[in-house]
Order: sequence, then structure tokens, then C-alpha cells
Amino acid sequence: MKNKLFTFKRFSFIFFFTLFFIAPHFIQYYNQGIFIPGDYAHYEGNFIENFDNLKFYTQDSFFKSLNVIKNPIFIFFVAAALFQKIIKEI
Repeated sequence: MKNKLFTFKRFSFIFFFTLFFIAPHFIQYYNQGIFIPGDYAHYEGNFIENFDNLKFYTQDSFFKSLNVIKNPIFIFFVAAALFQKIIKEI
């Protein structure tokens, strides 16, 4: 009984992993289509020409990164911590 190929723990791991890490990619694809971040940065990016532009860009990007609601790295770590907690409890 212990050597079953598809146990409840494995099923729950696959389900929650798909829910947290794979499903958002499909949702983004259906909402936006193919989106390459490098293209956006190239066409809509900040073209820094002098030190004042660099200073403004650095301050602006720093303060934008402090907004944890829109910071994708922070959201990823929160989702990963939540995923770990769920898997440990099962």
C-alpha cells in the first residue's frame, strides 16, 4: 500500500504546484497573448542620456520596487512560501 504510484500527497503536490506556478502563465497568455518583456523594455524603456536622467530613473525604479503589491519578486516569494506551507501540512 505504501508504494502506490499516485498517492494523495503526490496528487496534492501536483495540483497546488500547477495552481500556483503554471496556471498564472496560461492566464497571462490568454489575457495578453505572447509577451516578451525584453521587447517592452526596448520600445518603451527609459533612454538615459545624462546623469540627471540616470538619477531620476534610479530613484523612480527604487520607489516603484518598494510597492510590494506590484513587485513580482515579492509576490513570487509569498506564493512560494504559501505553497511550501500547504505541502508541509499535507
